[in-house]
Amino acid sequence: KKALSELLDVIIRNGVCAETAKNEITHDMLDSGPLASAVETVIQAKINGEWEHSAAMITQNILSDTDKPCPELSAILAKEPSAQNQTILLKTASDCIKVIKTMHLRRQIENIRVQFAGMEPGPERDELVRQMSELTRSISKLSSAVKV
Repeated sequence: KKALSELLDVIIRNGVCAETAKNEITHDMLDSGPLASAVETVIQAKINGEWEHSAAMITQNILSDTDKPCPELSAILAKEPSAQNQTILLKTASDCIKVIKTMHLRRQIENIRVQFAGMEPGPERDELVRQMSELTRSISKLSSAVKV
């Protein structure tokens, strides 16, 4: 949730960060909460060449339609733009994207573990082991790529 919040904060304020998110984040990596919907809105706006209107789109489509208020989302939209340089913003976006990807990979591994638990030994089970190993390697690559 923190990664989504921070990512939204930088992609709504910086077009280059929004472009990075557009190229790296897929719909299935995000949950269905208001922050994820807001990130998707910014990415879609970037795809459509309407990025500069994404904050208004979020206000109109997410904040006005939601049954539950989302104070985090409101706070991000109300925040004054900061004078951080683009390198810092891009690093923040990149780190948040890595966290989101890692969480997505962990959910995939957990889904495979659930399938694996009830399976008899055989080729299908071996394939699940291979998939889990591949996903675990992907997580390791992402973890080693995060510079603190």
